[in-house]
Amino acid sequence: MALRHFLVGTGAVLALCSATGMVQAEVVLQTTRVIVPAGLAEATLRMKNEGEQASLVQAWVDAGEGSQQDVPFVLTPTLFRLGPGSSQSVRIVYTGEPLPTGKETLFWLNVLDVPPKSTLPGDRLQVAVRSRIKLLFRPEGLPARGDALTWVVAAGKSGRSVLRVLNTSPYVHNFGSITYRAGGREFDAGMGYVLPDEDAVFPLPPEASSFHSGDVTYVEIDDYGGTKAKDAVARSQ
Repeated sequence: MALRHFLVGTGAVLALCSATGMVQAEVVLQTTRVIVPAGLAEATLRMKNEGEQASLVQAWVDAGEGSQQDVPFVLTPTLFRLGPGSSQSVRIVYTGEPLPTGKETLFWLNVLDVPPKSTLPGDRLQVAVRSRIKLLFRPEGLPARGDALTWVVAAGKSGRSVLRVLNTSPYVHNFGSITYRAGGREFDAGMGYVLPDEDAVFPLPPEASSFHSGDVTYVEIDDYGGTKAKDAVARSQ
């Protein structure tokens, strides 16, 4: 899809930026993640143009940054004009290709907001902003969420300590922030997620390397974008 790449015209240069950067998207998504339940096999993403000009919007799904893997979803529409103050829903339909039935599968939903071409003379920089959120396929019959995360402190490849979290649940766990406390100090371990039946690593600052165990407070993000702080013990690996 051509609009995923930088476009260069005779009167303007269109650069692609992430919505998490300094440039703010005019087209705002109404959710932070989309869940596709296997029983329904579809979901809807709603967005609104909060800017003062119309935008050209493109939406697509991928299996990860740079992945060429085919994805089992069809979006309707995928390319459309969205006027100022207007809203649009994009329908996301699961096409039925086999996916794991005992755990969630993570995909990524992208929305590219392309501004109108400048009518001013001379070369102008136009910025296309991409919003990127999680798209989760959730099979039927998964057990209730429980306390399925185990945290440990381990040595990283660079010699610095890392927090490693093991997820034995069938759900993707999303963290808005992770704080490690040891020796009367607090260390920021960033944010991120861990996939079902896998582990994830979060690097700690160099000054945390002298502490081999401690406590963790992580802020978990739920299906609706709500947050809840939880505490755990991180033992030495």
